[in-house]
Amino acid sequence: MPLLHVPCRDVAEHRATTRAEIEQYAHPFGPIGEFLAEGYLEYVAHRPGRSKLIWDMGATGWLSDSA
Repeated sequence: MPLLHVPCRDVAEHRATTRAEIEQYAHPFGPIGEFLAEGYLEYVAHRPGRSKLIWDMGATGWLSDSA
C-alpha cells in the first residue's frame, strides 16, 4: 500500500468548516458523509458558533476520488 502524506502546515490547517456547511455538504451524502458529519456535530455541540479544522477530509477525499 502506498504511503500518502497529506500536508498539514499551510494546507490542511486552513481547511476549517462550520456546522451549516457540514449539514449541507457532508451529512446528506451517503454513509461516509453521515459518519463524518456526526463526528463533527458531536464536537461542535458544546461549542456554538465555532468552526473546526477538518484534517481528515483531505485524506477521505483522496480515498474516495474515483479518477
